[in-house]
Amino acid sequence: MARYKVFNLTIPQITLLAGLKMSMLGMVFFGLTDYITALFPVLFGVILVASAGVSIRKPEKNALAMHIAVLTSVLCSILGISTALFGTWTTVTSLIEQLLMSGIALVHLTLCINSFYYGRSQSPGDSQVCGINTELTDDKMNSPVPASVVALTFDQ
Repeated sequence: MARYKVFNLTIPQITLLAGLKMSMLGMVFFGLTDYITALFPVLFGVILVASAGVSIRKPEKNALAMHIAVLTSVLCSILGISTALFGTWTTVTSLIEQLLMSGIALVHLTLCINSFYYGRSQSPGDSQVCGINTELTDDKMNSPVPASVVALTFDQ
């Protein structure tokens, strides 16, 4: 089974990176503006990091964790874009933060949707496999060559 990867990273790993980027974004802009509302990206970042952690540590909960991450990215995108469009920002710095937050969320959301389509069932009777394409196999896993073992000793 081949997992959906972007730059050799799985979706839970990408979610972790997106959450860390959002958290850093919020902390940097809070430091620049001293507005408590600048910490909104940190809230979304923490949720993304937590859902990535659940997905990585408990693969059986991957679908639930990634659905929470997708919902978080959708809400973050809607909040950031609507704030930017309707002018509810207080400073230009706040507008820049909202647009950056929305950009991170939209990239994450796009990659999650691509992962969904990658693992989509091919016929009506098949089940969804959440980012894993069962038709593709890794050639290294099915190699007929026996594995080699190298032993190192540190005797003195």
